[in-house]
Amino acid sequence: MLPPNPAKRRTKLLNYKIGRLLLAGVWFGIAAVIPVAYYLLRFGDAGLPIFGGSVALTAAAPIALAIVCGALFGSAILEPAETKTPFAAALRGLLVSLLSFLLLFTIPAIITLVTSPDFLGTALGFGVFFLYGLFIVGWLVAAVGAIAGWLLYVVGLRS
Repeated sequence: MLPPNPAKRRTKLLNYKIGRLLLAGVWFGIAAVIPVAYYLLRFGDAGLPIFGGSVALTAAAPIALAIVCGALFGSAILEPAETKTPFAAALRGLLVSLLSFLLLFTIPAIITLVTSPDFLGTALGFGVFFLYGLFIVGWLVAAVGAIAGWLLYVVGLRS
């Protein structure tokens, strides 16, 4: 008698919700390295304000937000009932990346607005800073998010 085939006994990680959450989170986290690296290589610690005054925090915050948003919202790309076409996956990837980018500015803005005596000036400052960031690296965030969503869909189909 032949021994049982281990491949038949193994269950795919993507069959479980936690597996899809982990894969999508890590996938979008890795994708977030591209715009972060572009920003740091292009500007470094000179010229533009660094998030939190720390280069490490500037790199870690967007990647952490991409992991969380990717896990919570990007994992639907791996569910065939949710995402049926590559275009829908790319659109969801774009939305995940834009949400991460928006939260990157919104969270510190809310914290600063609560503690700042000049509400209007602080809100205006963050608005200008957000638009500035949108033009400098937002286009890359959008492109990388859409491509990451599409590639995640392709990987999900193959596994």
